[in-house]
Order: sequence, then structure tokens, then C-alpha cells
Amino acid sequence: MKVHRTLRSIALGGTALAACGALPAAGQLQRVIPFDVPAQDLGQALTRLGRQAGEQIVFTPQTVAGRHANPVRGSMTSEQALQLLLRGSGLAAHSGAGGGFVIGGYMRTAAVVAQQQAAPLAAQGTIDAVEEPEQAVDDVVVLGVRGAQRAAIDIKRNAPQIVDSIVAEDIGKLPDTTIADSLQRVPGVQIGRSAGEGSTVNIRGLPQVLVTLNGEQFLGGQGIINAQPDLSDIPPTLFSGVDVFKSPTASQLEGGVSGTISLKTRRPFDLTRGLTAAANVEGNYGSRTKKLNELYSALVGWHGERWGALLSGSYSNSTLANISYDAGNSWRATTAQGTPFSPAAGGAYYYQPDVVTFSNQSVARKRYGLNGSAQVLIGSAFTLTGDAAYNRLENRTRNVGVQFNSGYNSLALLGGSQVDENGVVQVGSFSEPRWRTSSYNRPATSEAYNTNLELKYDAGERLKATVRWVHGKATNNYEQSFVDSLPTLNGVLPRGGPVTCGSVPNSQPGGECVYANPNGFPAVVGSIDYTGKYPKLGFVTDVSNPANYSLTSTWADGVAEESKLDAFRADISYDTTDLIPFITSFDYGGRYGKRDVRHREFRYLAPGRADLTSPADLYYYKDAGILHQGPTVAGYSILPLLPFPSVSQYVGSFSNFGPLGGVPAGGIPAIDPRAMDDPLAFQNALFPGNVAYDDPTRTFRVEEKTSTAYVQANFRSEQGILGMPFGGNVGVRVIGTNRTIHSFLTNPTEFIGTNGNWNGVILVERELTATKKYTDWLPSANLTFDVASDQRARFAFAKVVGALNLFDIGAGANYYYGVNGDPPRIPGLPFFASLFTSGNSGNPDLEPYRSTNYNASYEWYFGRGGLLSVGAFLFKVKSFPQTVTQIQPIPDQDGVVRLGGPVTTTANGGGGTIKGLEFGYQQQFDFLPGLLSGFGINANYTYSDSQSSNTDLNGEQTPVPDNSKHQYNIIGLYQKGAFQGRVAYNWRSERFVGFQTIQNSNQSNLAIWAKPQGYLDASVSYDITPKLTVYAQGTNLTNEFEERYLQFPNQFYLQNLFERRIFAGVRVRL
Repeated sequence: MKVHRTLRSIALGGTALAACGALPAAGQLQRVIPFDVPAQDLGQALTRLGRQAGEQIVFTPQTVAGRHANPVRGSMTSEQALQLLLRGSGLAAHSGAGGGFVIGGYMRTAAVVAQQQAAPLAAQGTIDAVEEPEQAVDDVVVLGVRGAQRAAIDIKRNAPQIVDSIVAEDIGKLPDTTIADSLQRVPGVQIGRSAGEGSTVNIRGLPQVLVTLNGEQFLGGQGIINAQPDLSDIPPTLFSGVDVFKSPTASQLEGGVSGTISLKTRRPFDLTRGLTAAANVEGNYGSRTKKLNELYSALVGWHGERWGALLSGSYSNSTLANISYDAGNSWRATTAQGTPFSPAAGGAYYYQPDVVTFSNQSVARKRYGLNGSAQVLIGSAFTLTGDAAYNRLENRTRNVGVQFNSGYNSLALLGGSQVDENGVVQVGSFSEPRWRTSSYNRPATSEAYNTNLELKYDAGERLKATVRWVHGKATNNYEQSFVDSLPTLNGVLPRGGPVTCGSVPNSQPGGECVYANPNGFPAVVGSIDYTGKYPKLGFVTDVSNPANYSLTSTWADGVAEESKLDAFRADISYDTTDLIPFITSFDYGGRYGKRDVRHREFRYLAPGRADLTSPADLYYYKDAGILHQGPTVAGYSILPLLPFPSVSQYVGSFSNFGPLGGVPAGGIPAIDPRAMDDPLAFQNALFPGNVAYDDPTRTFRVEEKTSTAYVQANFRSEQGILGMPFGGNVGVRVIGTNRTIHSFLTNPTEFIGTNGNWNGVILVERELTATKKYTDWLPSANLTFDVASDQRARFAFAKVVGALNLFDIGAGANYYYGVNGDPPRIPGLPFFASLFTSGNSGNPDLEPYRSTNYNASYEWYFGRGGLLSVGAFLFKVKSFPQTVTQIQPIPDQDGVVRLGGPVTTTANGGGGTIKGLEFGYQQQFDFLPGLLSGFGINANYTYSDSQSSNTDLNGEQTPVPDNSKHQYNIIGLYQKGAFQGRVAYNWRSERFVGFQTIQNSNQSNLAIWAKPQGYLDASVSYDITPKLTVYAQGTNLTNEFEERYLQFPNQFYLQNLFERRIFAGVRVRL
């Protein structure tokens, strides 16, 4: 939407009117009228609009000759209707001195526009008539921070439902650096972050959010199998705006439980007549990475008499820092003496994380985006539109970490440890024989293609129709390589032949016993102090000498995902004005959609030795500590020992772990993750012959076919109720879903790899196909009362259905096995007998999210760019999928059922409610004198209270995950002359994340909580000329970070430290 910000004198060409004033201010009382004007010749459209409005509209034939009007539908004021009708025509409407409107030319420049904004348009007096040029001057529209705010308010005001919007300030310039970062400014929207950038989104506490592109389903390369959208792969420069629909209509696509995010790209008929071109060059710099990156974007478009074409592109390169301190692996309850805690025995215990990792992570991202659109007018009634969008994300994560690792055993607390009355360790000192450094490298590439072919029919009569074909394809692929390196002896191994070492029995003589790392320490003695703002390490053992380390274990795997979409839909609208009382039109239509998603996970397996070629001789974990159990060799270690001096070309020393205290000055040795930039090449350099084997327990295909029909009645009454006009819509949408899941049944006794499927892959017994069909009837209603011409009260009701995470329904059975051990789990069986320990599986019968939603809002539109609003919402979710664990009789790997064990799956659990309030206030202070009139504000607050059926350690109900009860935004705006600026602060309260299971204890539900967070961003720009703008922007200016705790506020769980980033660039408009 374009806001015309600069007026100049116009000629009336023989009309009797000699002067005209500006349009009334938005807050003045104006009649709201239902309009229905199709796209057609501009002169005809103005005549029709004038009749519907009962207003005189004056124009000369020369002014409108050869120009085309935009369609105008919906209830709004005459001024708003004229703005929509004339958008992109190069003309503007001005109120006549004697009433009515005068159509004339205008010229838009950034510098003059800013001067005009010094006072409301209504106060600018009259404009003398002068000769009108043959053609108005057409420049690229620049909204700026104030114009973008006004445009977003206009969308909200004129919408037939409850919606909030974001509008680009300029071509290629949304308000923030990512789409998700912009969305967090919308009331009720909360986001997650990846390496500091906004990525995932939820609305009013629920992640089941639908994302559409120009009104239809959108496929993104990130989050292909997830219900929660991940927008990190989408270049924000390609979009003109985003709408957040909080109450649906029957005519809209289903799939969002709490709302729909509608991405909008530009089309050629949105542009001014003739040629439009713009470009942007930007550099950005991170406070931790200290690396300069770049962004380039450009748009060129042509809007002709009967056709138009547009092409826009974007490329960006960024290197982001993410320092992470993470205890989120597995936990156990342990006595101070280092024995598993037994609730039956009672006594004191402490909560012990098995793994605590302190990492330095670098994320390099390259984003590519391309958007093309073409439109053609066919005759006088048809418009053909074709759109194509492409985006690609290359994301490389390099990580090196220091890892306190218990070896998944209970550890005794050493002197100097501090434990509070809840069993929370404040200072922990340990002797760890499995302490290590860890490294990994994950190069990932995602791509998405989305196309749309659309034919609209509108002859200016009662019947209007649209047919549409949408096609999409998205892929996401990554490989990853890992290395663990230990400076400890790491146990005694039988080498060269079967031999008895320690308590490991073997009846065959021969071989020798060696340490896995002969130059290592018996254990690393160290401590972690959690009492400060950040953890602090302490070492009694010197961990800085690479000669003490060995490359202990390495492995590699990957994921390949693909999603395809085809949708065919037809939408028909029939105008019933003057035919049926109060009913203005009926909308009805149908849609057929097919989505095909394939998810494949694989592992790289390599031979344990060149002369061993059997599938049973392959290794996933290449670790000399694994005793080979192949058909030729059994009972001893055959993989090479790799002390750091033998792999020195891969070794580095690392000390940059952010504010983490106690890191040795000389750094800590580890395998440099850059050595694994090609994961497969690195694995083959150490262990030749790696081959990718699919993991059937984590490989599946989901086909989903939906058949949809809807009918919707739109109504309007000017007489209204108690003198209040009202309008809205009511309808029902019916969706039939046919879902087919292809997965695999595996045989736990058959596998590829030594020592069982945990070190290889399990074999497929047969393919499984599960089909589920269901039908949803989704009624909806939206009712709007015009309490006054500038005040609206809205009420909405809807039943909605939301998507599931596909892994929850598609994954096969995945079973884990362990050796019988010493002391044996089952006496009489050999030490290496492989016994079932645990498992997990998908659930193809899982029902989707279903909810009944209620919404209400009150909106007061005052002044220019002023809005005061309050909203309330209530979601009654029928069932939340939840994780359940049951003891099942799963056989051991010899096929005999003995102990069985826990199998975890996802099942439909209890329901829950989310209820809350939203408050919004926006105003531009045009009434203030001088420079102060450039200020404005946008503030909002969301209260979102939720309950689920889950309980924590104390038996208290937990809220819905990832929902903050309180959130607010405060945005200060300034635009005056050639300068504009914006400061934005977003804060959200603590939120429930999930549960951590505590082993060796009945206390299995410790709640994970994320602490409150607040992010401060700012931007400034200056128009050097009307066509040249320089700007600067800063994100996370206060170096905010994410922090989580486990049940007790002082029990450390996670810290993610992001960086401050500074952006500077130039925008050019031709």
C-alpha cells in the first residue's frame, strides 16, 4: 500500500472549483460505507465509487485517460476508498472547497514529504489551482516510519476480521533485520532466536501457526516437518508487508490454531505507472565475531497500460556468534558419595547433570532470494497473475566446546562443593575420568520454490471469481561431523587379540592391555561455580597441553528432507446488495491440496579395518574403546589410537568462550571444527570407506490430501443496533483429510554394524503403511460494530484445526540396547549379551490440534496515525499431544523377551486453555510544536495465561510451553525533514520450556524455565536526496542473552549469549 505524502498544486481544467483543501484528518467523524468497485478504467471506477458514496468526484478526462483503477471492496470511508482506488495511478484525491473530491496529480519526494508532515494535512490550508502537467511525476513511494505505521493502521481498520500488520518503510525495508524480529512487535506474537536472529514464531502462546504467501500455503526450507514456522531462511527484503490474522474467516486457508502469518510480496500493478527501480547495499558487523558482512538487494518493475512485470533479488552474508553454556543432556539424582540415589532409602542427594558443555559457536549464513511477478489485463474483465519466489539458505555451524562429562555415571562431590537444601549444586568439584573437549561442524542447505498462477474475473457485475494453482517444493539437507577428545587415560583396552583386562572377561588368551590414551591423566579434577552471572570453571589438572589428548571418538550423519505441494482452488463471490436484506455478498469455493513430505536420516559407517568387509564389521562411532564384535574378530579393540601428535594438522587451541571464567590463558586443545568443513572427507581421512546407510527408524514419508469446501455470507447494516452500524461475515469451512504414513518395521536382532544397531543401523523387516482419515467442520463468525465513525468493536468465534509435527506421527520404532555388564543385569548371561534398554516410536494415529477460539477487541482510531485498542482472547484446545512412556515387552537382540523396558511415544493428552488480553497504543504527535511534531510512539502489552494437564516436581500445573504470560513492546518513532529514527524495546516474561527427566529417582518431572528477556534495537536514516538514503541500525544493543533454569531459579540449565550487531547501508531509488 502506498501513502501519498506530498501534494502539489493541481489544475481543474475548466471546472468551476478554483481551490481545494486537504483530506480530513483520520480522526474526524466520517461515514463508513460498503464499497464494491472492480478493477477497470479509472474514469468509470471513479464514477461508480462516487455513486456508491453519494459524493461528487471531479476530474478531467485528460487526467484519468489511459489509467487503470484498483479494486475497492469492503466497508471504509470515502477517503480511504479513494486512496485504495488511486494507488499506483500517479494521482491523488483532495477534498474540494465546496465539498466532494478533486482528482489531480502529485509528486512524491522524501525531503518535501517530511516537511509536509510538520502539521496535519487539515491544517495546511488551500492549494491554488495551477496548470496540470500531462503526466504526474512517478517516483518510488517512500513511506518512512510514520507512513508505515499509518498504512498498518489502515489495514487493521478496514479488515473484516481481527488483524495486525507490518508494512515496509521503503522498497526492500521492513522495520527490522528479519521477518521474525519485525513480528515480535505485533501484540501477542513471541519469537525464538537462532544465533541471535529471530527464527521461530508463536501467536498468543501457541506454535501451531500457519504461514501463507499472498494468501496461499507457503513452503519454507526450514522446519519442513515441524508445525511451528521457522522464518530464518526467508530474506526480509523481498516482502512489502506481513499480516497477522488472529481470527479466521471461512474463506481463508485453515491450519493455524492461534493465527495465520500472511507474507505479502509486491506485484507490478502495486507499483506506480512506468518504470520502478530500487537497490540497497548494506554492511553489518558483530561485536563478538568482529567480521564485516554484506547484503545486496534490488528491485525493478514495469507497470504498463495492460501488463506489468517485476523482478526482485537479495543476497546476504552474515557470521553470527552464539556462546553457549549448556547442561541440557541427561540428569540424575546422586548421593554426595557418588552412588545412585534411591527414594526408598532416603537421605541426601544432589541433582547431577551428566554433561555440561561450554561452547564457542560460529554460524555463517548466506541467504539468497528471488521473486518474480507478471500481470496481464485480458479484455475488460480478466486479470492473469503469475508469481514465482525462490529462497535459499546456506547455514554452516562450527562449534568447539569444553565438556564436563560424568560418563553417565554418578559422581562423588569433592571438597569445596556447595549444595543447597533442594539438592541444587552451587559450586561443584569433581574428578571426571571422561572430561573432554568436543567439536562439530554442520553445513546445511535449504531451498524453497513457491509458484502461483491465478486468473481473476471481475466485469463490474455481481459475479466475481478466481481460479488458482499453487505449486511448491522445499528441501533441507545437512551433514554433520563430531569429535570427542579426551585428556584422560580413558580406560584399559584389550588390543591385538582377545585378552582379559580388568573386569572384562574373555576366555581366549593373547593380545595385550593398553590405555586408550596412554599420555592422559587418570581423571580431570575441576570445578564449576554457578553463583555468579556466568559460570566459572576451576582446574586442578592442567588441561592446556595437547600432548595429553587423544582423538577418542568421531562420527558423522545427516538429514535429507523434501516437501512438495500442489493446490488447486476456486473462489466465487456473488454480490447480493439490494437483493437480500443485510447480506452484501456470498463467498463460496473449494480447494484440493496435496502435500508430500519425505524425511530421511542416515549414518556414515566405515570398516573397522581394511581386511574386514562384513556389514557386521562397520562402525558408526569410530572409537577405539569399542570392542569389536564382528564374525571374524571378537572381544578386543581394533580401531587405531589417535593421540593429538598423530593428528596435529587438525588440532587447535581455544580460549574464546565469552565471559566464562577460569579458562586457561593458553587455551584448551581441541579438534578445530574448520577441519570438518567437509564432514565426509574428514571421516574418510581418518577412517576410509565411509558409506551412508539410512536409519529406518528415523526415515518416513507422509502424504496428505485435503479436500475443502466453504461458504461465507458477508453482511452489513447501516441502521444497525441501537444506532450502531454493523458488518461482518459468517460461514463454515469443511475439510476432509486423508493422511498416509510410510514407515518401516525393523527387526531388533538384525543390524549393520558391530556391537548392535546403536553403533550402526537396524535392518528393515518390511515397510508399514498407515492411513488415517478425518473430517473437520470449522464454523467461524466475525462481527464488527461501528460504535462511532472512528471506533470499532469486534467479536469473533471460530473452530480451528492445526498441524502436527510430522516426526511425532511418522517415525518408526527405534530401540536401544546395552551390554549385560558387570555386575550383570541378568545373571548367567555373558558380559556382552545385548539387552533392550529403552526405545521410542512415532504414533500414526495421533489426532491434530483442535481448538475453539473466541476473540473480542475495541479500537479507537484518532488523529493521524492514532490507535488505541484493547483485545481479549480465549482458546480452548481440545488435546495437546504429549510424550508418554510405557514399559513394553521388547525382545533383546537374541529375540528373547526378558526384562523389556520403557518405550516413549507421543499420544493425545489432556486439553488446555490459553486466555489473555492485548492493549495497544499508537500515536504521532503532529500537534506538538516545531521539531517535537516529528515524534511518535507504538506501544503494546499482551497478557497470555495458559494451563496444561502436565505437572512439575511439586505437583503444580505447568503452562503451555514457550508462552510468556507477559510481553510488551515500546517503540519510539521520529521523522522530520530528511531524518527519521526508531528505537524499539521488546520484553517477555519467563516461560515454561519443557521437562527434564531425572534418572535413578521417582522425581521425573523437573520443569525447565526460561528467564525474562528484553531486546533493544534502534535505527536511523537520512535522505541525502529524494532518491538516496543512508541508514544505520543496531540490534541487541544491550547484549541480552537467553538463560534457563531447572525447577529452581538457582539451578543452572542453559545460557545462550548472542552479540550486538551494527548495520549500515545505502538505499537508492531510480
